[in-house]
Amino acid sequence: MIQFNQQQYDAEVAYRRDRIARDYRIAHDWESAARRAGGRVKALWSRESKLPKAVRRAPAH
Repeated sequence: MIQFNQQQYDAEVAYRRDRIARDYRIAHDWESAARRAGGRVKALWSRESKLPKAVRRAPAH
């Protein structure tokens, strides 16, 4: 086990807290982007489903 003095311990705790906060921000940004993209896809899907079959886009293969 590594022994830390108080200053090293405080620095390590601060570093880990910063990393956790950074990871949380990144995850939150990804979730927000996915939610926004999902809303756009849902809106596009509902618009296209209301179009006549001849006007709808061909499915991607």
